[in-house]
Amino acid sequence: LVGRRRVARRELGPADKAFARALAAEALRAAALYGDGVAKERLGDVAAAHDLYARALARSPMHFGAAVGAARTGGSGNEAQAAVSEVIEKRGTAAGPKELADAWATVGILAEKLGRRDEAEDRLKRAIGLDADNAAARVALARVQCEVKHCADAVEPLKKLVAAQPRNLEARLVLVRALIETNDAATAATTLAPAVKDAPKAAPVLFWQGRLLTAQAKPDRSEERRVGKECRSR
Repeated sequence: LVGRRRVARRELGPADKAFARALAAEALRAAALYGDGVAKERLGDVAAAHDLYARALARSPMHFGAAVGAARTGGSGNEAQAAVSEVIEKRGTAAGPKELADAWATVGILAEKLGRRDEAEDRLKRAIGLDADNAAARVALARVQCEVKHCADAVEPLKKLVAAQPRNLEARLVLVRALIETNDAATAATTLAPAVKDAPKAAPVLFWQGRLLTAQAKPDRSEERRVGKECRSR
């Protein structure tokens, strides 16, 4: 309104500044709406998150994160994956590498949930290629690797992630899984301990406690296998 009045009075310099202030305020409102949408989505209120993403997009049509969020929460399964892929195709060239990495991570995670592991691995690796610190992509890729019995490939990247983000419970528990499945129960126990301390009654923590106890109860036959292999080679 101030900008329009100044234009009408041919005060173009002040009008330009007034419009710039209005645009900045609008962008801040969009960023706040988007941030609230992320929080709502993580709390499980997908409908509220979708509404907030849509409102952010209405205020700032070029907001890439809001467009991805609205696409992700506007449907489920194949529909959501197709919608996010369309956002990447149409808007991806204008997005920053971290934003684009988040979008590819979303596509990869949706593919994982749909059981399309090869596709999931490809999309998640694209995300990591754009942003090596993308935690969601790292964790999802580790889950996919464990599903196809390649847990050993996940161990070192997850160790680095957990060291950098010690309160990332999801990453910690996937690392525990990878360690158990690569027969390193001792390191798995050390890795799980902080989660047991922080969230002793959380269902995922209890589940992996049980899996770890089962793994620890199994006899270690690695030395027996090594000796047997040497005997066969003679």
